[in-house]
This record gives sequence, C-alpha cells and structure tokens, in this order.
Amino acid sequence: MAGERAQRLYGRDPLLRSLMPQLTGLAYGERARVRWEPRASPPVVLVAGQHGMGRSAVLEALASGYSGRLPFAYVRAVQPDQRPAVPQQDEEPRTAATFVELLQELVCGLAPGLPTRYPLRRSGTRHPFRTLLPGLIAVSGWQPGDADERDETCLRIARMLTACGLGGQDVKRLRRTWAEHVDPAGRAAGRGDEPGERGAAFEQLTRDLVDRFAQMCPIGPAQAWYAEQYGEAATGDGEGPSPLVRLGLRLHQGGDPGRASERTLVAALLHDIAAAYGPLQRANRERWPLILLDDAHHRAGRRFVDLLLEQRARGEQPHEDRLVLAATHLGGTPEEAPDAMRCELPLLADALKKPEPPQRGRSPSAGMLVVPLTPLNRDEILSLLDRADATLHPYLASAVYALTDGHPAASTIMCDAVLAAARRNEKVTPDSLLELTDGDGRPVTSVILEQLLPQQRQRQRLVQLCLARDRTAAEALAGHLGMQGPEQSPVSAAEDYLEAHRWQRYTTPDGPLVAHPMLQRLLTAEARRTMHKEGGALWGDVHDFLCDHHVRSGDEGGKFNRGRAHWHSMAAGDVDKAIGVLRDLFASWNPGDAREWLKLLAHLGTAPVPPYGGAADSLRRIALGEDDSAGKDPGLNDEAEWSINRLLHAVWCLSEPHTEPDPDLCAVLREEFGCLSRLHQTWRTELRHVARGWPSDAERKRPFTVPGENSE
Repeated sequence: MAGERAQRLYGRDPLLRSLMPQLTGLAYGERARVRWEPRASPPVVLVAGQHGMGRSAVLEALASGYSGRLPFAYVRAVQPDQRPAVPQQDEEPRTAATFVELLQELVCGLAPGLPTRYPLRRSGTRHPFRTLLPGLIAVSGWQPGDADERDETCLRIARMLTACGLGGQDVKRLRRTWAEHVDPAGRAAGRGDEPGERGAAFEQLTRDLVDRFAQMCPIGPAQAWYAEQYGEAATGDGEGPSPLVRLGLRLHQGGDPGRASERTLVAALLHDIAAAYGPLQRANRERWPLILLDDAHHRAGRRFVDLLLEQRARGEQPHEDRLVLAATHLGGTPEEAPDAMRCELPLLADALKKPEPPQRGRSPSAGMLVVPLTPLNRDEILSLLDRADATLHPYLASAVYALTDGHPAASTIMCDAVLAAARRNEKVTPDSLLELTDGDGRPVTSVILEQLLPQQRQRQRLVQLCLARDRTAAEALAGHLGMQGPEQSPVSAAEDYLEAHRWQRYTTPDGPLVAHPMLQRLLTAEARRTMHKEGGALWGDVHDFLCDHHVRSGDEGGKFNRGRAHWHSMAAGDVDKAIGVLRDLFASWNPGDAREWLKLLAHLGTAPVPPYGGAADSLRRIALGEDDSAGKDPGLNDEAEWSINRLLHAVWCLSEPHTEPDPDLCAVLREEFGCLSRLHQTWRTELRHVARGWPSDAERKRPFTVPGENSE
C-alpha cells in the first residue's frame, strides 16, 4: 500500500525514503532495516505547506509504511471547540482537541507496541506508562454534573487502560464502570453553583479518579516521581493533596500552574518511553517510537511540540530520548521558531550528516527541522496526465502548471478532470481547462476552491471580492453587493480568513485583497463561471461599479487609478475607453512617458476576458485584423489608433497564463510595435526594445517587461 500511495506523492521521496529511514532505522515501503545511528534527541520534523500541498498525504504514507513495524501513534490536532471524531478506518488518525486528549491518544497508540522491560511482572505493573498513565488519570477530571463530558472522558480512560492491558477488551463496559464508581449520580449535579462548592467537588472527583486507578495498579512509584518534580513528600503533608491530585488540580487551574503541569506530563512521557528500553532492548537495537502529528499548528499540537522541544533543550534529562516525531504545519516556518533549521526536499538526504549541536543552553526551536513541501514541476504534472488512454494536447501539462503553479491538490484535481473528459471522448485544450468538470460533473474550479478554502461563507465572499483591485474598492464592492454577516466588515473577515489559513501575511491598502497569484486566478475563473447568469449581467454590473469607483477616486490616484478603471471597463467588455486613453497618452512627446504607457498597456492586458459567448475568439480575430466590424469602426481613423487596437487585443490574449503561445499573435506584437516606433520618434528606442522583448516573453509565458523596470 505504501508503494501505491508513494506513486502519487511526486517529489516527496527525499522525505519518505531518505530522512525518515535515517531517523527510524527502518526502510520505507519494505520490510527491511537500514543502517541506523541512533541520535540523542533527534530533530522534530515539521512538514510545512499550505492547504492542498499534501501535508496530510505525507503522514498517511508514513503511517502506511511504518504502522506495525515499531511503536507508533498517529494523531491529528483539531480546533479546541471541535469535537474529537472517531476514525472510520484503522489507518486514519485519532483526533485530539486539547493537550491532555493528545497525550491520551499517544498512550493508546504507543502502549501496545512499546517493548516490555519486565515481562515476568504481573500485568498491573509491567505496562509501559507507569508514570504517565496515573498522571493522565489524575488530570482527566470533568465538570461535576456534566454527563456528556463525563462519558467522553471515561471512554478515553477506558481506551487507555485497554491499550495498556489493564481493563480487558470491552471498552464500553469499562467506561460505564468508571462513570458509575467515580461519579455516582453526577455528584449531586455539581454540589451547588458557588465557586468554592464547585472547586471542592472537582477536587473530590480528582481524588476518586486517582483512588479508582490505585485499585487496578500500584501508583506508589508514580506518586514518588511526581513528588520529586514538586520537591515534596510522596504522600503529601497529611492534610494537603497527594502529588497526583495536586497535578490534576494545577492543570485544571490553568495559567502558570497549568503550564507547569503540562510540562511535567511531557517529562513523564519521555521518562516512560526511555524506561521501556532496557539493556536487552538496546543490545537488540530495537527501534524507538514514531509519532505522527497532523495539523500541529492547532493549539494542542503546538503546545505538545513546544514542550517536547523545551524538554530536549534543557540537556539535563537522566534518560535517553530517541523519540521520533514528524508533524505537519499549515504555512511556512512558525514565527515562534526563529532558530529552526530549514531544509528543502532535495537536500534532505544530507540533513542529518551535520554534527549534532550541544543541547544544553540552546534555543528550543533549534531542535526543529522544517521541511517545506515544494510544488510539482511540469514533468510531474505530465506524469499525472500520462495516465490517459488517449493522446492529449501537447501543451496541457504546461497549461495546468501555469494555472496552478504546481500546487499538488489543484494540479491533481485538474488533471483528473482532464482524464475524465478524455474518457468521455471530449477534446481538451488549454483554453478549455477552466471549463472542465470532474467525474461527478462538478465544475473543476469549484472543486479546487472547496479544498483550498474550506469555509463556504468566506469562499463565496472571496469569489466576488477578488475582482476588486485594492482594499478600498473591495469595501465599496461589499457594500454595493449588500454583503451581510455577523462580522462588522466582510472584507476584514475575508482578510483574516486568508491570513489565518496562511495564504498571505498582511494585505496592503493599495494591494489586491487576494495576494496569492494561484488563488486569485482560480477565484476569478469561478467568478466568471458563477456570475455569467442572465448574459453576464452580474459580471458586468460589478465591473461597471468598480470602474465608476476608480473614476471617482481618480483625483487621488492619478493615472494609476485611471488604469484600474479601464481595466474594469475591459473586463466588462468595453474596450473603446481603454483604446482611447492609450491613444491620448501616445500623443505625448515626453520621453519618460514611454515606460508609463507600456506599463499601462501591460496592466490592461491582464484584465479577465468577459464571460460572454465567443469573447476569446473575437479578441483573437480583432488582434489579427480579421474582424471586419473593427475595421469599420469610425473611431479608428488613423494608423496609430489601428495599431493600438490590434496591439491591445493581442496583449490581452497573450496575457492569459494557461493559453498556448500563439506565434501569429506574437508576430502582431512585433509588427505593431514596429509600426508605432515609426510613428513616435521620441519613444522609438523603448518601442523597438519591446518589439523584440515582448514576443519572447509571450512565447515563454512570462510577464511582459518594460525597459528599465523589473518585472512585477
């Protein structure tokens, strides 16, 4: 199964087949060991990437390749307000919404596979988590009187006990037994509403949890260990709570005491794992546990990773720590990990060959290895398309790459849609990619956006707001469309959503609302599809409104805002205004205006093609001079205006990122720029320069560059 999954994980082999075998000592995808040099405190591997980059797919592949071969746990952290879900299949991860739930799931996953250091002891004393398990029982209290929370907590306790061989096989029966013995009659529904009464009820509940566990398993060693952490006697002072009860109360208190208790529990986890590997296990070079933690950017996962790194950075543990942790993170390198080592995928084979830095005194984040997932390249996209039975258009792989920038999820969905169309004997060209449907008949742009932007409300807002060219225009458009919601500002809510999901950092006032190029392309394509009703009336209304908005604010923004206004007029299908402003500016004899004129021309060419039937074909005919109606336009009454008209339409067609380079349109660029250079002696140098450069840019699908300016 691992081999099948890896076939779709293009470009991930350095992580799967090089780095992880070095850390675990086991080959990936085959039952074999590899040369293994155990590392003290191996780096925490953080697989980073945006939505759809394949972070979870990497962990799924690792789970498939290593489950059952070494002590193993697979957990997904979720939002604190999200209810943990029971996985439908054994290969799926368990979910944890809190730090304690995460540790409980680690016990359930690791306990069956950890080696037994004392196999001849009775079952109650030979389970591997003799320190952590009592601590987790002590911190598992719930609000007295809350039956739902009690049942969920007792179920997790029952699963931990069963995994450790302490509670038999009937988990549901064990859950009922604990609920009845520890919380009879809901403790009289919490014993009142006063804080003192609730606190006393919770303390008694914690004592009962510890006492109930003591009936199943000796807890004296655990009491002594936690007492040592607190610097107190193992049994308390006769009046105060025992160390285990104190642990539960401190965690429930939160704040500094709660963080100290969490730190103690992570120390207990490492202590128990190290204790499971005695001289015999070390002599046999038994492999150490592997933990896979998905979505570690959520609070529970982030807290666990931080505490593990803190524990390792102390450099004073009395035990070895060779636990291997691979986690995923939404976005790039975490801001709170400034000293983390970052290594690109192709260089991972040598990432562990560097000498280990001293642990004592180092920054905790120095123990983290961030592996950013890279996009697919054209050859890998071509491999996705090679599964087709029929011969496909030769430029499709490049067109898919131009639309998706190699984003794995977007590329895979689009390639699957191409294959589905090929099975239906439909002809697929680069121009038709955004009009494809998947195997179920759903528009491909909608399918991709649902995965990249999971929240429906914000996704629907962004489909319309993405058409605005800056934040002020987006605010005006939101008001024009009557967008409503619980938030005070729909635009701010959309910005916050994009930033929370790591699509962008900060939105500048004069920049686009959606700064991510691929996301902007897909949202615009979805807007063209969904706003095409009633002959494109909504599409035209939005762009007409935005055009008027920029015209009204033109005094503040000058030519730049005027360019934005005509950008929207072109998107609405009105090209005459853009041709007019280009013709007026062409009459300038100021040498410095040549660059501004070319920048405006290139900017106008990036306007989306209107969603009206045959618009793209009409643009090409006008650019090639084949549209008779354009030649009869009384407004085009001189050679310069005729050339500008053809030139603008050619630039408009060639600016589409996914279309195949058109040699005829490239020839139009050379001819018309050459013509204009003869008509405008002051701008002759710049126009002759772009007459050579822009056709080359178009052939290589690069943004048009202006002489003396860097490409944007």
